[in-house]
Amino acid sequence: MRITRLIAALSAAAITFTAVPAAHAEPAVSCTGGVIKSLLSPGLIVEERTQQISTDGFSSTCRGSRLTRANITLSTTGNGRCSPLGVPDAQGAGVVRWSDGTTSRFAATFRLMLTGSQATGTISEGRFAGQRLTVVGGQDDEPGEAVTDCYTGSLSYLNGDLVSITVG
Repeated sequence: MRITRLIAALSAAAITFTAVPAAHAEPAVSCTGGVIKSLLSPGLIVEERTQQISTDGFSSTCRGSRLTRANITLSTTGNGRCSPLGVPDAQGAGVVRWSDGTTSRFAATFRLMLTGSQATGTISEGRFAGQRLTVVGGQDDEPGEAVTDCYTGSLSYLNGDLVSITVG
């Protein structure tokens, strides 16, 4: 009798289940491995001054969307100096060239520091348009030399491992 009432009560109640998307969905594509190099002009010195930064990098492995690798080019401008060593807030634009020949163009905020780099932005044109892009670079390969160059003359480049390029 109790089971019959329970079944009747459950049938009478309009129970619905709603699928809720995961809070952290998988990225559309994630690339790792490779190198990233940033050239600074006129170069970092003790006093703060405006830098034109040209950044190039490549990844050797990608997951998602059948892509196998990616190349990134980024041109940004921001103020920087030796302490803290880098350019904490540069603005500019970039392009990712994917292994299948497609491209993704984006406006970026770029943080270039001795401890690593990060570019973030939204893809405005091409493959993955409208999605978020994040590029992360590792610590400079020769941090001691970079600090010495900055304080004894001018630091004109920083380079390190390309940690990731992530879309989505």
